Amino acid sequence: MLRKLIKISLPIKIVKYIIVVLFFSELNAQFKAKMDQANAAFEKKEWDNAKKLYNDASSIKPNDRGPKDRIIEIDNLLAKMK
Repeated sequence: MLRKLIKISLPIKIVKYIIVVLFFSELNAQFKAKMDQANAAFEKKEWDNAKKLYNDASSIKPNDRGPKDRIIEIDNLLAKMK
């Protein structure tokens, strides 16, 4: 009986693992795409657009400091311009 349970549960574990890997792969792809767009806007000095895109990236990966640090950098640049 235990062997049957192990054989049945193994494929389910593999499927769950594949789903998790695919989910995080898609999440990383979305994050990278937003960061690429935000960095391009930053380079063009399109501050409002860059800030929006960094916020979008931050909503995809809230624990990543990269977009948050860039937003702070933009805020500091804008403050110096005033």
